[in-house]
Amino acid sequence: MIKTEKVPESYFESVKRRHREEGHGDIEIPEEQREQLKQTIITDQVRSLDMWVDYLSSSDAKYPDYLKYYAFRSILRLGRYDKEKKSFSERRGGAVSPFPDLNREALAFILDALDKQEREEQISYSDDIQEEEKQEFNKFLQRKNFAKLYAWAIDKINPVPEDLMRITQGKWIKYPQGSDPKELVQAIQDYATGWCIRGEETARSYLKNNDLEVYFSHDQEGKYRIPRVVIVRSGETTKEVRGVAEQENLDSYIGNVVEKKLEEFPDGKSYAKKVADMKRLTVIERKVQNKQDLNKDELIFLYEINVLIEGFGKDHALVYPPNAGLVENTGYFVANKFYVYK
Repeated sequence: MIKTEKVPESYFESVKRRHREEGHGDIEIPEEQREQLKQTIITDQVRSLDMWVDYLSSSDAKYPDYLKYYAFRSILRLGRYDKEKKSFSERRGGAVSPFPDLNREALAFILDALDKQEREEQISYSDDIQEEEKQEFNKFLQRKNFAKLYAWAIDKINPVPEDLMRITQGKWIKYPQGSDPKELVQAIQDYATGWCIRGEETARSYLKNNDLEVYFSHDQEGKYRIPRVVIVRSGETTKEVRGVAEQENLDSYIGNVVEKKLEEFPDGKSYAKKVADMKRLTVIERKVQNKQDLNKDELIFLYEINVLIEGFGKDHALVYPPNAGLVENTGYFVANKFYVYK
């Protein structure tokens, strides 16, 4: 993390320049405000790095230790991701940007590829990856260039389009314990889910002791190809329910499908509150999108005054757009979204 005394003057000049370009005129930044800006930089860097630490040290990151070390060491050297150039800048002394976002699926793909390279096995690509793109990836792989590999994977792994998210008709497909992980990986690899089981070895480790059921909704051709939810079960116990929204939570359209599925399981009732909370958040989200005021009960729920909100993902911090009417100092804005403190 950058030290407060190392924040360069160029950063404050960029703040003043942006202020001027937005039509607010020339400003000077008082010392107190400078210190607040420095602390904001450090807080964002800590939070962004914590995401990597938490994930790589969790049981979900089923990779050899040498690959975890390689990934963590590598992201310490990465600056901002340029969407136009599709590349990361090099992180140098005095860098004020947060560390790269954690894309579990992109990370799973490249770590799995490195593992297969070590074992001289063939890498599995989705059908839409062209031959020259495969050659490009293999070139980066030979050089062990994490920055190039991660940027490639982020660019090539497709998010589920919003219009297809609205389609909830589909079916559950079961991948039983001990089954071939390649079948699971190939079924979900065409769309970005954020699931670490995108990596074949991670999928193998899950299937070693668990049954996995994946819900696929219709694509444009009416085929069951869009992965939306994965349920991990061991015997009579439901261990995980993951969606494709932020931090692997359920997207705002799929709640009823999951609720109906959980009714089949003996421990499904224990998930009832999570389903109810996610439904209520969906109602609130749509009110905010329609610029409707939230009522007292919704605000009490949102701020978790009486009871904590429960979700299905890894990180239950909620995200709201800046017009949600949230109270100052209860969270922070990043990329035009509001993250509530937990």
